Amino acid sequence: MDFRMNASPLASASPSQGAGPELLLPQTNPLSPDVRRDARGSSTKPEVSYGAKELDELFQKAEEMSRIFGRDIKFRYKKEADLYQVEVIDLQDQKVIRKIPPDEIVSLIENINEMLGALFDKKF
Repeated sequence: MDFRMNASPLASASPSQGAGPELLLPQTNPLSPDVRRDARGSSTKPEVSYGAKELDELFQKAEEMSRIFGRDIKFRYKKEADLYQVEVIDLQDQKVIRKIPPDEIVSLIENINEMLGALFDKKF
């Protein structure tokens, strides 16, 4: 283990302590396989995959919770883009307020998948 002492007079000291040496403890290796960090340096959780039944249950719970706020949300699977699109609907007039991701992005992903499929003769 590597312990270093910092005896610099500029080292920060708490008000109750004098300006004595500062002990720096070793840090975990950020490149070790058990610690993953994103670009900001915070650790990330491992990805979790859900089955179709579990997804349906989660979507139903989310739809129920959204009604509390006077909104309705619908989850629609877009097969060609291989993603879910969320529609936020106002309960009063039944109009779509927002789609996440927007239709333009879904269309772009569908077109890219089609081009890649033609180029590599398979779907991504």
